[in-house]
Amino acid sequence: MAIYGSFPGPLAGLYLADYYLIHRQRFNLHDLYVPSGGKYQFGGGVNWTALLAYGLAVVPFLVCYLFNVPVLGKIIVDNSWIVGMVLSFVLYTALMRSQSGSLVSFEEFQELTETRAS
Repeated sequence: MAIYGSFPGPLAGLYLADYYLIHRQRFNLHDLYVPSGGKYQFGGGVNWTALLAYGLAVVPFLVCYLFNVPVLGKIIVDNSWIVGMVLSFVLYTALMRSQSGSLVSFEEFQELTETRAS
């Protein structure tokens, strides 16, 4: 079970960090579905920062599991979902703070979500 938890845990951390801390629950819905040139187009269609944070969050589990690290390794392996989630959450938040291209300002969000009276 530890092996299965080590891979989706970091994904959950990425999702939580991106939605709550990085974008502050504000997305430009139209740009999510624009094939090219939208606010969320990363290098080659891949958010390399997220991929890096994911990879770094999985590494401690893999090292501890493959090399049978005694005490601390057992704790990491047994709690791989939580450890991976926390690591990816922290790493992704730290790495994305320097990139502001995909952020939607509060004013832009208000404009995008305002209801128009018919």
